[in-house]
Formats: sequence, C-alpha cells, structure tokens
Amino acid sequence: MDRRFGVRDALKALNERPARVWPEGVLHHGVRVLLLFALALMTATFFPVSPVPDFPVLEKGMVAEEDVIAEVGFPIPKSEADLERERAEAAAGVSPIFVYHPAAADTMLGRVETFLARVDSAVAVDSATPGSGALRSLLQSYGLPADDATLDLLRTQRNRTQLERALGLAIRTELPVGIASTVDVEESAAGQLRLRRGDREVLLPRDSLLTAPRFFERSMRHLPSSAAQLSELHRLVLIRFFEPSITLDHAATEAARERARRAVPTIKGEVLRGEKIVGAHEQIRDAELERLQAYRDHLASLGPLDGGANVGRSIGAVLFNLAILAIFGVLLVSYRRSIYENLRHVLVLAVLIASLVGIAAAVA
Repeated sequence: MDRRFGVRDALKALNERPARVWPEGVLHHGVRVLLLFALALMTATFFPVSPVPDFPVLEKGMVAEEDVIAEVGFPIPKSEADLERERAEAAAGVSPIFVYHPAAADTMLGRVETFLARVDSAVAVDSATPGSGALRSLLQSYGLPADDATLDLLRTQRNRTQLERALGLAIRTELPVGIASTVDVEESAAGQLRLRRGDREVLLPRDSLLTAPRFFERSMRHLPSSAAQLSELHRLVLIRFFEPSITLDHAATEAARERARRAVPTIKGEVLRGEKIVGAHEQIRDAELERLQAYRDHLASLGPLDGGANVGRSIGAVLFNLAILAIFGVLLVSYRRSIYENLRHVLVLAVLIASLVGIAAAVA
C-alpha cells in the first residue's frame, strides 16, 4: 500500500519530472498552467480592450475607404486654446462697473484745506523766525516744488487767498460732476461702461467719462487771469490731493467677466445619430479628424454600446494572450525541458514576463 502523499512529496513533484500522472503529474503541470492563466489575465488587465468600436486609421490628406456613421449623437468640443480665446474675448467685452462717490469732493476739499492751513502756519513760523525753513520743509514733505519762486508766491497773503478760493471752487464745482482716474478707465477696452449712482445704474459711452487730466484742465478756469503765476502750483496741488468721485468696482467687474466666461459654450457643434462623420472616398481634413476624435472620446465616456460584444472581445483578448504564452510554454517543454521542470526557473521567467508587461503598460 502506498504511503500518503505529503508536503515533501509535493515540493519534489514541483521541481522534478513526475513519475506518474496522479498526483505528481497533475500538481507539476497544474501549477505551471495556473501561472500561464495568471499571466494572460494580468496582460489583459494591463491592456484592456477599447470600449469603443475599431475605427479606421485616418490621417490628414488620406481618403476614407468607407463611411463612418454616428451610432449615437455627440458634441464636438472646442479645443482648450479656442475656448480660452473666446472666454478672454467675452470677458474683454464686458462693460466695466463704476461707482459714484458723492463724498469724494468733501474728502478732497478737507485735504486741501488742511494743507493750506499748514502753509499759513509755516509762513507765520518763517516770519517769526527767519531762516527756519518751515515752509520749504513743508512743501518738500508733500512732494511739491520748494524753490525760491514758489516760496515767494506763498509768502504773499493775497496769493494764498486766491489759490484757496480757486481750489475750493474747482473741487466743489467740477468733482461732483463725476471724475475718474485714467488708470481705472483704461483698465478695460470696452466701448461702454456701467455707472452706479446710489440705486440707479446707467450705461454710458466710455469716452463720455471725465478723467483726471480733463478735471485739471477744467479747474484752471476758476483761477483769475490776474493770478496766472499760480497756475502751476494750482495744478500741482490738485494732482497731489486728487480724489476721484467715480471709481472702478473691481470685484463687481470681475464677477461680471467671470459670468461672461462661463456663458461661452464649450462645444462648437453637435452630430446627430445616424449622421455621417466621415464620408467614403472623401479627403480627410482637420474638420473630419476633429469629428472622428470627438466621436471616439464620446463613446469612451459612455462605455460600450453593446455590453455582450465587449465581454466577448475581452474574453478573446485573454485567449489570445493565453495562446501566445502557451506557445512559449510548448517551446520551453520541447527545447528546454530542464528549465520547465524546475519551478524556481519557471517562476523567474514568470516574474520577468510580468515585469515586462508592467513596464510596457506604464509606458503606454
């Protein structure tokens, strides 16, 4: 009576030519067949069959041999470059949003009056303490001219009075009309702008909005002709303390531009079910290639249209891989029997094949 088949016998059967079919032969060849199936399944997993139908290989300039008809309707998406360009154009056409500030005139006037009061104090200090240079230091601190000619002008009470009156009239008269900074107006090339005054909003031509240079020019008419020598100082003070009464609302404008960007459609067209994508005997151009690629991508996103056919293709891929590996196994048995009979050698080959498949999948 034969002794029981143990672990030691199993290990021996795996690495030596089996003496009989059962159980040594079944174990010896069965392990190798299982490795064969495992490699075939791994290869099919790393290289799955495409869920979309096979398309003819077409390139620009070629002539299609047959019609390609859409089995389902699909959109033709825009390229990233086209989409970005159209979104930028949509955003550029948005009218910027400006807001009117009625308190701007009071703010600017307060700054100017504070400055002029400090000028009066500095003149008084210089008169009480000759050589103190108080007025010169004050003008320099504001970035205004501090040359002798300017100092002589400001030391005269009449000149200071005329300057204060002209500045006050300019600020109270011109600024409430609505003055914007040139930087804000040139921020957008749109032909129109939206101006909000309290609860009201109006649409205005871009050129109708007054800017700082125009404000400085209009302000000169409030300076008496007899005080022409004060014109430069008058302009410089307005520039130094300018407060726009109309400002660009950056947050609201950017929100409007973002809405315009989102409104741009992401597709350039649609192909209906049953519609011809590529016609037989027609030259392939960019438009046809674009439609074919969009069709392929859409089918891939939907998954297989015929689940049974896709399962069959997957099984066929596994069987094909199995056949290739089986041929390799037959050659191994026929010409390298010693390698086939040693399980460690077979495992080394299996690891090498699995590594090669893994690297190929990573590269692909």
